[in-house]
Amino acid sequence: MEVFVMAEKVRRVDYSPDEYISGVGNVLRADEQGVYWMACSLIMSEGGPVRNDERRFAGLCLMRPSDARRILDRLINIGKLALTEDGKLSQKRAQTEVERSAKRIETAFKNGSKGGRPTEKRKVNQAEVEAAGFPAEKLTINYQLATEEETSETSSDVRTKPARSRHSYPERFEQFWSGYPTDALMSKAKAASAFGKLGDEDQAIAIRSLPAFQAYCSQHADYRPVHAVRYITDRRFDGFVKTVAAVENREFVARDSDLWRAILRLRGVVSLPSREYAGRQGWTFDRAEIDRAKRLGPPLNWQGAA
Repeated sequence: MEVFVMAEKVRRVDYSPDEYISGVGNVLRADEQGVYWMACSLIMSEGGPVRNDERRFAGLCLMRPSDARRILDRLINIGKLALTEDGKLSQKRAQTEVERSAKRIETAFKNGSKGGRPTEKRKVNQAEVEAAGFPAEKLTINYQLATEEETSETSSDVRTKPARSRHSYPERFEQFWSGYPTDALMSKAKAASAFGKLGDEDQAIAIRSLPAFQAYCSQHADYRPVHAVRYITDRRFDGFVKTVAAVENREFVARDSDLWRAILRLRGVVSLPSREYAGRQGWTFDRAEIDRAKRLGPPLNWQGAA
């Protein structure tokens, strides 16, 4: 009895660009197409329906979970995606392509067990095959090692893929990268390329802006940090460096201190809001205002802090 061991999953499927364009063109927006194509790709990658998980899609598509949820619901409502009985996402064409590819792999296993490739009579005439992005005869499965070059049928030389060397980055970029709130989806190489296109002054500004950006991310737990490339190319650092400058130009004044009373006198008020900083009640004020308050001094009837 012949026993065939199948690979864990299909690694290549047919793709018909004309059908994709006619199916989503003038129907889905760019962000919806991105989520839709990611869903189809996950279904084909995993060989079947996938979890209806907005957080997973948000991470893969670099968007907010709420936006991913909204788009997934719309794709389901208009019939682009379907829900299985157990609540998973499915897509008929993606599933069909997986099954067709799995059948081709099974055929390849059978042919291999018989000692050879299919005969010419069994090959399908390309003119009769539906337009596809990948040739039907090329099969790549998990247990196969990827190769960079094909050897000639008449050559016995074996050429191996050169070992990949670890890329080194400029010290200044490493300083930026170490301070940026990165995640596994961010490309360090692309960020380094974008950073390298900045002038020396802009690079320094980008680095100086990071504490303010980190503080913003910490204060907004639902905010997913923008990709470092966009932070650089969109010059997001310009806005955050102003925040840094504003913070650096302020100084803490303890509540009910002589300086606190001097600021009250300067502003002509009897009280000011305060909050706790490092165990002390007070507030931060612009240094220029503090200088003016120092010159003015506290009210004459002020006896000093207890």
